[in-house]
Amino acid sequence: LYQLEIWVENKNYIPFPIAMGSRNSQPAPAILVLDGSGIELLKGDKRTPIKAVKGNSKVKFSWVLKLEKTADLNISLTS
Repeated sequence: LYQLEIWVENKNYIPFPIAMGSRNSQPAPAILVLDGSGIELLKGDKRTPIKAVKGNSKVKFSWVLKLEKTADLNISLTS
């Protein structure tokens, strides 16, 4: 069993999304995607939307995973 923690950081002064983007859902939220083989998620989802990250700040996401010895884990951030 493993606990996976990922920090998403916004190094810009402007938040993601900006206030108008939050209001009209443009752009679409960023999404953390966990993919691979030999992985069983015990806590968390394979697709986790990131609703907001303030300017010059970080947001932490965590999962609990059960991995086989030959597991292959890929993590991507898409928007």
